[in-house]
Amino acid sequence: MSVRISKLVLAGLVGAVLLSSPVVAEEKPLIPGEFSANVGLFSDYTFRGISQTTEKPAIQGGFDYSLDTGVSGIGIFLGAWASNVDFNDAGQANIEIDWYGGVSKTFGGVDVSAGFLYYSYPGAAD
Repeated sequence: MSVRISKLVLAGLVGAVLLSSPVVAEEKPLIPGEFSANVGLFSDYTFRGISQTTEKPAIQGGFDYSLDTGVSGIGIFLGAWASNVDFNDAGQANIEIDWYGGVSKTFGGVDVSAGFLYYSYPGAAD
């Protein structure tokens, strides 16, 4: 019986070592760059002092992607952000999606970027 327990203990120890050992080979990401996401629940979505949700709660979130191109410190960034909206008017959208992107570069310790920002309201009447 002690031989059987010893084999079981040995098998358990070998399994634990194999599962806890770090992977030696570093995996290269399928898509280079960094991805991030955010989400939040807020009591109101206010833009320039005007409630975009008729003073009701808003759920907001976004996705971001950035990449250091490796060419003279130039980077690129892209993203999308969304929130529910309620303008209390027929024919209006109930979601806002903001699309943005651009390029960035550091000059002597100063970060400079140029980009675009587009607000869209899917389903809204023209």
